[in-house]
This record gives sequence, C-alpha cells and structure tokens, in this order.
Amino acid sequence: MLGIQAFFIERIFRFNKYFVFIFLITFLQYSSQHIFDLGQLSFQCTSIFILYYLIINFFNQCKLKKIISYGISIGLLLFIGLWERLSYSFFLPGISVIIIYFIIKNFYTHFYKFRNIFIIKNYSIGLLTLTLSFLIPTFILLTAKDIHNQYYYKIITNNTPNNAIYDVKETYSHFNNKLKKFLLYPYHISRNSISAISNFDTISISIY
Repeated sequence: MLGIQAFFIERIFRFNKYFVFIFLITFLQYSSQHIFDLGQLSFQCTSIFILYYLIINFFNQCKLKKIISYGISIGLLLFIGLWERLSYSFFLPGISVIIIYFIIKNFYTHFYKFRNIFIIKNYSIGLLTLTLSFLIPTFILLTAKDIHNQYYYKIITNNTPNNAIYDVKETYSHFNNKLKKFLLYPYHISRNSISAISNFDTISISIY
C-alpha cells in the first residue's frame, strides 16, 4: 500500500516516487500502522491519494466520455471504502470539500472567465454520474437481503445494527448520547474541581 501511495503522490505532486516511498517507510509512526495493522487503515489512507488523483483528472478533462469514466471510478471507490468499513463516512466531508473546491475553481475558469457552457454541461453530467455510481450500489447493498431474509450489511457488521448507517434511529441515539457527554464534560470537570477544592479546604482546616 505504501508503494501505491508513493506512486500516486508522484503523479499528484511531481515528487520522485522512490524518495516518497523511502520517506513513508522511515516515517515510522505512519508506516508501522500499515505494516502491523491488518484492518482497513491501509486501504483508507491509500484511497485518499487515489481519490485526489482521480478528482484532479476528472476536472482536467474536456471530453464527456473521460469525465464520465473518472466520475464512475470516484463513485465506485467511495462506495467500496464505505462498504468495507462504515467509519469511512468520516472521510466524506473532507472529500466533499476537495470536490467543491474544484467545482468552484472550474466554474470560475470555464464559465465566468471563458463562458464555456459546453464544459460546464459535461462536468454536470460527470458529477451526476459520480453521485449515482456511489448512491445506487450503496442503496442496493444496504437494502438487499440474502436467502435467509437477512440484510447483507448486518452480516458484514456481525449483526450489530448500531454500527450500520441504515439504522438511522440507532445511529442517532448513539450520536446523541456522545454529544450529551461531550457538552456536559466541562460541567463535570468544574464539579470535580470544586469538590477537590472543598476537600482540600476541609483537610487544611482539620490540620490547622
């Protein structure tokens, strides 16, 4: 995976791939996670570099066929990342920011500056293709059932519905509890601090 990352970093930033690979290997905090973690971390990190490369090429194309092909690739890669592990959804806001940035940049370049409606139309079709390539397979697999009438996503998540995005109620309840703990954290800190000060005062007075 580190070799794949080095390859795409070379394509994106024009660095020497061998230098990048050596850098990634010697950056032990990062490389050790890829070597010893047998889970999804390697794929998730690598997919970000691949997605960035695909997004750049998506907006560098003018022909509709190439734009559509890159759009399908981006959408399917996002789907694979999310389906491999639902925590991949935490990457989606950052990926969305990258896509929105290039949309604004290219809208200014092709429409405001050169008034090129044709390119804007191709990008719009490509973005629609990207979205559908992600949503359609996601919807199918989140709603599909096996021969035992069990949802596929529950099989993949070891029958723990609270980990699945499809169970909106469970997900909302889990998020709500975490949010309450986060918001009440300063209150508990201040309460414990006051209690500690009171105990200290009591001990000091008794010693005195």
